[in-house]
This record gives sequence, structure tokens and C-alpha cells, in this order.
Amino acid sequence: MPFAILASLALAVIEPWDATEPALVPSGMDLLYSDRIAFKPSGEPIITLGIVAGRERVALRSTVAIQADFYEAGTLKRATVRGGDAIDISIVRAQPATRRTYVDLEGVPWAANDKLDWTLATWRARGYAAVEALEEGTVVGIGGRVIDNRELRVVLPVADAQKAKIVIDEIYRRFGIRPSASARLSERPWGELKVKGTTAPLGIATSFVRFVAPGGTIQVDGVEHAKGYAWHGFENRQYAGEIYVVVDPDGRLAVVNVLGAEQVLAGVVPAEIYTSSPAEALKAQAVAARNQLFAKLGKRHHDDPFHLCGEQHCQVYAGTNKEDARTTDAVLATTGELAFLKGKLVDTVYSSSCGGHTEDNESVWGNRPDPALRADLTSRSRAKTTRTLRRSRTASPTTSCRAGLREGLPPSADKPPRPTRTSSAGRRATAPLSSTPSLPNGYASILPLNHLETIARGKGGRIESLRLIGDKGEATVLHELNIRRLFGNLNSGAFIIDEVRDDKGKLVSVTFTGGGWGHGVGMCQVGAVGRAEAGHDYRRIVAHYYNGATIERLYGEPAPGPEISAAP
Repeated sequence: MPFAILASLALAVIEPWDATEPALVPSGMDLLYSDRIAFKPSGEPIITLGIVAGRERVALRSTVAIQADFYEAGTLKRATVRGGDAIDISIVRAQPATRRTYVDLEGVPWAANDKLDWTLATWRARGYAAVEALEEGTVVGIGGRVIDNRELRVVLPVADAQKAKIVIDEIYRRFGIRPSASARLSERPWGELKVKGTTAPLGIATSFVRFVAPGGTIQVDGVEHAKGYAWHGFENRQYAGEIYVVVDPDGRLAVVNVLGAEQVLAGVVPAEIYTSSPAEALKAQAVAARNQLFAKLGKRHHDDPFHLCGEQHCQVYAGTNKEDARTTDAVLATTGELAFLKGKLVDTVYSSSCGGHTEDNESVWGNRPDPALRADLTSRSRAKTTRTLRRSRTASPTTSCRAGLREGLPPSADKPPRPTRTSSAGRRATAPLSSTPSLPNGYASILPLNHLETIARGKGGRIESLRLIGDKGEATVLHELNIRRLFGNLNSGAFIIDEVRDDKGKLVSVTFTGGGWGHGVGMCQVGAVGRAEAGHDYRRIVAHYYNGATIERLYGEPAPGPEISAAP
């Protein structure tokens, strides 16, 4: 198939959002390898979403003609591939990116940057003299509002990822603080990609190829999803907007979907909640998911060619495959609406089922208390002791998430309920204690276990700290997320512990019986359904779970027409 060779070195009409003003939106590597956020004239952000990474080869196709744009030896080429034909992209050669690796210790709010010097001095006094501060996040003005999610991250430069892991384990053992590893680019990767159609080669692209299928979607073959979960798998997925295939930081291939936030949400919302949920619960989920996009922009994947990923780490995004008319209507009905508390954008985290009570954010993650993310409690419904938590597992639940309180049911039929889990105290328990990558290997040295002692629980009943007592010593694990991961990623930290001993008093096994599914901070999706069934509208639901937050429309207009149809 012949190429149309363009005289200009700039991509012509590569920006589909507003072809009359293409300079407003970056393209190519400037778009992909940047924390900069581009916006449509309406104020709607343009999102780059990571779909695939680490591939040697990518295959895609469409039922309609696909247009491909790429540079070959400094010249822009454009090819049109007919509908139904496959396109194959593979690495010819590549130069990986140069990265700077850090141990990310903690954040200092942008509005409290006067505390930065004190925070840096604290870490230097602990023996980490090389600490420094990095800015992350964005500040944008939309619809008369300034959204500023910037933060100063206190980081420790290290040689590589292996050194980062050693330092992370050391800090956790010494201070009970769980830092993370992060990376920033020093130099972008570079590569040559072979682009081949069904009938003929299309050329050798420099670093990236852009694909668009006007009037249709593009299928990417073999997209991996839910890695690390029981429902992990691969499937062919359809995507609207633009698709970029680009060399990733490791010198392999990544696939990136570029499209507006509202189209992203049409794929996110049905992947996060039952599409048969009441209309007001779907609207609440749409607002929460939109806030999550804005809250995370500029704060994730600094060394990747995209802003956010399509997995649980950011938000589950399955392309157009999972789109549903009811959830799309919920997105359209709330177009441009975001939740604020005292003028600040709410970080609207959510989970499947809180098991009866939501939790303070610092109890789960050990970060700074967020006024929008407080435990959902009344004076008559506290679950902060093992005794009251045990009673709530057997009593008739009266909370909005009653469907999830006793069974821990997630809003997905393909995730089976697992209200209990049993681990042996000897050899078999060694695996989760010593091989979990996010926890220090030193825990294995105390085995076999003799006793698990709950030290403290959060207001919502989740375990905040746990003491492990073994034959060879003791260890303390802090924060709900770390405790869940320690025992093979338990469904929830709102669990009680039952120990089984032999006739000599030796610990044989431990059973964890819990309620809920997920971290339990912010909105409980099952609870949102219960509240919608009780007649609460989405604004009231959002205000309840985010401590009085209010909703404002910053861009766009709600979709005209009838209300969301009732579930079939």
C-alpha cells in the first residue's frame, strides 16, 4: 500500500479534538511522555491511558479503515489500512529510558509547604541525609474554579529498584512507615518499530505510531487485565479515540489510549459497579470516578508514556467492551460535575463494600488525615473492638451495605465471596509472610507463629496494628493495607482472628473471618446502592460518604432527555 508523504515535519491534523487549533494539544512523544495535561476548549481533560506495556509485539484491527501516522527517518508518513485488515507492530531496536529512582517517603501538602524544611530535617536526623523534595500534580483553571492537586513529595534518591526495596524494608522495620518506590525520567526512550499490514509492510516508525479509526473503534488483541487477582486474564478489547503504540521505558512496546475524560468514564463506571444498580448510585459512582481522574492527574506513572493506567492501581478501564447504556447515561447526566469540600477537590476513593462501617484514610494507608475521608459512624454503630466486630458478623445488619456486611460480596459476579481464610502456622504460613514483595523478608525469621495479637483497630473496625509472636521473636505490622497483604491479600481489614491449637497448645492454624471487600475508605459502593434504594439522590450519597462534600459542574452540560431507565 503506497504512502502519502507529507512535506511538513509536524503532524498534520493529529489532534481530533479541535482541528482548527491543533497547537493547543501536544502530540507524539510530547503528549505521551509528559505530566502536562491537555484540555478541550470546554475544559474537559484529555487523558492518556496505559492499556498494554512490556510487549515485544502488538496486534490491532478495526472493522473500519484505520489511519496510521508515524515518522520514518524524519519524514511523516500516513497510511490508511482497510477495515478488517490486521496491523502488526514489533520492535526492531530500542534504547531504554534513563531513569532516576527514588524511595518516596511522604508528602507535604502544597498549602503547607512551610512544613517542608521541618520534614526534610526529620528524615536527615533519621540518617537519610540525601533526602530532597519533588513537586508533583497539576494546577488548572476550569469553569471559574482552580483545581490544585499539587503536593511536595519527600524522596530519597537511590541507585536502582533493588536498592529502593532494601531501603523500604529498612524504613518499615525502623519506623513502621511504609514508603514506596518511584521513578522519574532523565531521558526518554527511543526505538524503531516495524509496522506491517496484512498485505504489505507499512514502514519503520521512530518511537511511536498513532492510529485513529474515524467512525469506529480499534481492537487491541490480548489485553492483560486484573493481574494479581483471581479473575486475571487476557482479552481483545475495543477502544474509541486515538491509539498510540510507543516504545516504553524498558525498550518494549506500550499501547496508550488518548481520549476525553467523559469517554473514559463511560468505560470506567460499568467496570467499577453493577450496571443494574439504581440510577442515583450510578450517578454517584460517575462523580466519584471523575474526581478520581482529576485527583490523580500528574501524580502517577511519571516514567511511563501515559497519565493513568486502566487497572485497579488507577481505575479499572475496559474500553468500549464494557460500556452500558445505563452507566453511560449516568456519566452524561453528571457531565463535568466534581465534588469539593471547603473549596478543595475531594480524593473520592471508594471500595466495593465497607462491611458496615467505612474507615479513616490514615488507618488504612498511614498517610495524613483527609477531612473528606472520615469513618462513617454514629454513636450507636461503632465497630472498633474485636467484641463488637464479632457480634456484627452474626447479627442482622442494619447499615446501607447490609448486602455486603456478612458476606463481603463485591459488585461483580466473577469475584466469588471469600468471607473466611485459613492459614497454617508453620511451613505453609512461611510463603505469605516471606514472599510478599511489599513487606520485609524479616518476618519469616520469627516463624513458626505462636500468636497473633490485635493491638489497635480504626474507628470502622479495621485492624491498624498487629503483633506477630513466634518461636524466634516478635514483629509488629502497621496499617490495614500492610496487614491484608501480609496474609495473601485478605479481602478486608475488618476481620476477627480465630486460632486453632492442638492438644499441646501449639498453634496449628489461623482463620480470618471478615466483612466487606476492599479498603473501606470513602464511598461504599454496596452502601451507595442501599442508599439509592432508600430514596437518596446522588448528591446526598456523595455528601454522606465524603463528609459533607458538595457537587459543582465545571464544564459541559447534562445530557438532555429522560432519566436513566430502570434496571431490566
